[in-house]
Amino acid sequence: MSGHARAATATATLAAAVAILLGGGAATASAAALPPPSAAPQGGDWYFHYLAQRCERGSMQACDSLTVQTRLNTSDSRWVTYNRYGVTCGGRVDYAPYAPARQNCSRQFPAAP
Repeated sequence: MSGHARAATATATLAAAVAILLGGGAATASAAALPPPSAAPQGGDWYFHYLAQRCERGSMQACDSLTVQTRLNTSDSRWVTYNRYGVTCGGRVDYAPYAPARQNCSRQFPAAP
């Protein structure tokens, strides 16, 4: 592969990665089939805020990631707020902290990314 072809491939790969990170593509197309979300929490950790925004836009994988990554520090109210947002799939399902059969968001909404 020539240097020019490698550069073109790298540019296309970078563009695809940026589109995924910004929540574009399939995540926004299938989000219309989801129940409406509640507003994403504001402030706190920038990464949790990023995941919450993606969750709000319909990425159930982002909701699940937010749930997993914020469940360890329940003494910090910001973490609890982000955790609850992830657990409720962005406000799309009721909050039930001790529900034994709670499924993650990707299983509750399998058509969403």
